[in-house]
Amino acid sequence: MAAWQNASGGGLNPFASTKLTAPNHADGCGLKWSVINGRSRKTSVALNRDPLRSLGAPSANPSKKSLHKPKISSKLRIMLRRLTRTSGYGLMFHHFHQPGARFGQGSITADRFADMLDFVGRDLFLPAEEWHQRAIEKKLGKDDLCITFDDNLMCQYEIAAPVLESYGLTGFFFIYSSVCGGNIENLEVYRVFRSEYFDSIPAFYEAFEREAEARLPEINLPGRMKDFNPADNLQSFAFYTAEDKRFRFIRDDVLGPEDYSLVMDAMIAQRGLKKDILAQHLWMDDHCLRSLGKKGHIIGLHSYSHPTRLCNLARETQAEEYRKNYEHIAQAIGVKPTSMSHPCNSYNRETLEILGELGIRVGFCATMCEIEDRGPLEFPRKDHANILREMGA
Repeated sequence: MAAWQNASGGGLNPFASTKLTAPNHADGCGLKWSVINGRSRKTSVALNRDPLRSLGAPSANPSKKSLHKPKISSKLRIMLRRLTRTSGYGLMFHHFHQPGARFGQGSITADRFADMLDFVGRDLFLPAEEWHQRAIEKKLGKDDLCITFDDNLMCQYEIAAPVLESYGLTGFFFIYSSVCGGNIENLEVYRVFRSEYFDSIPAFYEAFEREAEARLPEINLPGRMKDFNPADNLQSFAFYTAEDKRFRFIRDDVLGPEDYSLVMDAMIAQRGLKKDILAQHLWMDDHCLRSLGKKGHIIGLHSYSHPTRLCNLARETQAEEYRKNYEHIAQAIGVKPTSMSHPCNSYNRETLEILGELGIRVGFCATMCEIEDRGPLEFPRKDHANILREMGA
């Protein structure tokens, strides 16, 4: 029996003296300004509407400005918006697998997950509801941590949630809703394909670029990538290799969603595979969400279809992504969601306005980067890959 499987009895924690201190630039950020949409954070997220609008009830008509804005001085508003790096943060997890199973980048087992919680110090983690309430009341301490999960993955329900339960912990589960209705979203299906049907991730990257060049010669991929410098891209994600960054740049900035799907679908067809088969048992359904909610976990927004560049979408499209996401979760669990995380850390000023209008009170980024005048929808998170690095694993 693994150590975590006998943890609920409140036995001694052999790692209790090992604690994570307040984060610094160890995540590879090293930036004073966060850049969104090519502009400094101060410029791109200087909200026209009050981001603390979300601290009140949602507007009955989100398309219209509230007629009852609180009268708050500009100096006080800045003070209310500002959250420092000493105000607590989240740990971010995605993929899990059973021992002996094939797995993709970043995936961990239940035992490894438990080891990480012990390494950080399980006494530092607050229950999700308590962390959420302290965040709203601005009462988080620098050592107040929470556990978060993105992408609505079944492996989180089957592998990670039992570990949390054995420790008496609860977490935030951020859901993108389209897959709960039986839809197939390519992001996760393509991840399964590259992780399980190639000898290595670099082998997939090579095959992917060959297919992109052959199928879309008009984009001139070699020319577009001639001046690409991995050091200038995804600087907040130090755990990405140069090849990881190159692939993501081609996917998101050179090809875009439509051409990327064209290339990937062709590669899947060449292997005689079908996406509906690859998608089996990937995502949680509404029953899983209700079960997690009843156990004290918080279910929050993560957009409807998980665009990788949500900040590039028109305001109306962003609003639709989060409105449908909000309505699905509220219907599924019987509780209006008040928390969220930004998919792929992609958002802009308009995103924050939309979330505020929906009544979202707590939101999470995907990095520990410094952000000028960090707001309540931009709490930092440390990716679990950085914790593994600190553990020497």
